[in-house]
Amino acid sequence: MDKAPNQILIVDQSSAFTESLSGMLLELCPRSRIRLAHSVNAALSEITTNKPDVVLAALNLTDHSGEFVVQVLSQHLASRPIIVLGEADSEELEAQVFEAGAQDYLVKGQVSAQTLRRAIRYAVQRSELQTQLRKMALYDELTGLPNRRLLQERAALHLATAHRTGQRVAALFVDIDKFKEINDQRGHSIGDEVLVTVGRALETQVRRTDSVARWGGDEFVALAVVDNPETVSIIADRLKSAIESQAYPQGLQLRATIGAAWQETPLQRIVDVIHAADVAMYKLRGGDHWQTPAVIATQRSPAADPAGAQR
Repeated sequence: MDKAPNQILIVDQSSAFTESLSGMLLELCPRSRIRLAHSVNAALSEITTNKPDVVLAALNLTDHSGEFVVQVLSQHLASRPIIVLGEADSEELEAQVFEAGAQDYLVKGQVSAQTLRRAIRYAVQRSELQTQLRKMALYDELTGLPNRRLLQERAALHLATAHRTGQRVAALFVDIDKFKEINDQRGHSIGDEVLVTVGRALETQVRRTDSVARWGGDEFVALAVVDNPETVSIIADRLKSAIESQAYPQGLQLRATIGAAWQETPLQRIVDVIHAADVAMYKLRGGDHWQTPAVIATQRSPAADPAGAQR
């Protein structure tokens, strides 16, 4: 088989079928490592520990329903494919498992070496294509950073963390000063190099639990869960210093303006916090180039701010 998976996980309670399936796989993929799990919990442990490339999951597990099994495994597998093995040839069941995240559905009694080979090959190909499409949809092509859409998705995770720990979500809105002049005078290729360098600099300065994204043009946004305004000020200083200390093409010296805001209440929407940081950044142009959220929190709400409404 072309591009045989390194590891294949079989999730099934039937020892006889598992042995038969393992035999087929060893013939098809002699270099692949075959792992077995007889329950959902055992499968999740295998996925976490060994990270299989393909999962073959039966629907006869007694600890959970078939659709639930596929949903749970899909969430933990990320982009890796699941092939479901069912007892019945049912279009309704097939539709359900596809909706839950499976890449293919095979009837146990009809599995042969040929159908298994084809199913694994196509499942891997479809999974790779879906991963590429998702990356194109959620990541900035130039910098490789998450884009606005993915940052908005991750905002929910930051909110959950803040609620659990009793902290707040802060937003830092980063703008490169006079970037248009760089594009106009040095060319867009130089401008692109600058953006890539800025993106890398920002990535090195955020914690693994934080997020940084290219918002659009020469604007970047970072989200962090913090417990006080002073922490946001420290993060802003760090981001600004990282950007301005990089080596840029043609000896360019960059300055960045950073506006910051944090949740005034735990229920405030992240989109409003980002907007407040954006407004603060525009007010700071030509000034101190960053402002603490303690000051921003005293300003009027973003919805009522004429500076935000005009843009």
